[in-house]
Amino acid sequence: MTNGGSGSVSQYAIGAGGALAPIGKRGLLAGNTPIFIAIDPSDEHAYVVNQGDNTVSQYAISAGGALFAIGTSTITTGAGPGSIAIDPTGQFAYVTNVGNNTVSQYAIGAGGALAPMNPATVPTGSAPYAVSVDPSGKYAYVANNAGDTISQYTIGTGGALTPMSPPTVAAGNSPISITVDPSGKFVYAANNGSGTLSCFTIGADGALSPMKPATAAAGRFPTSVTTTHGS
Repeated sequence: MTNGGSGSVSQYAIGAGGALAPIGKRGLLAGNTPIFIAIDPSDEHAYVVNQGDNTVSQYAISAGGALFAIGTSTITTGAGPGSIAIDPTGQFAYVTNVGNNTVSQYAIGAGGALAPMNPATVPTGSAPYAVSVDPSGKYAYVANNAGDTISQYTIGTGGALTPMSPPTVAAGNSPISITVDPSGKFVYAANNGSGTLSCFTIGADGALSPMKPATAAAGRFPTSVTTTHGS
């Protein structure tokens, strides 16, 4: 769990009944204002987005679940990173940069360390808050909070993102979170400004098409969306 105010990560073991018990170093240090954490598909590495100093902290996960810094401990992102997504193969990572309207793209080494691709970033819409990769690892989608759009990309064999045509599709007001369902058929975006979810189908080429109806009602200021693994 990221603790934005203290620049740290809290770690827990999950008991048989679901209760949490602290493990590892109490208040493991991260960067400035950590706001998002992701774990790779192998459960061997964790990555924390530090919005306050434009970095990602990199960790190995021990057999007991505790985190240990790896590589240079942090790697530079673009301005104001907001979230990170790991592709299903565990070979590539993508970080949204809210402050300069880009996604940073990285290769993940055998030891879990991130290395910038060439090019290191690709353009997005305005204020990209969240990114999600589909289960096939072929497509990525970014919620552009200030642009009211979703950017859509194909993922090449080397992990690089290429904008689709069109590069964006319309969402609701201020999309802030996005997820791809486990079947790889649908995408949902939480629209913070309009209190709705935008609902899309994924075409054979990865391009998004609005469902009918295009939105579902949510509560006030929705900030996060996910699906079950059995959808």
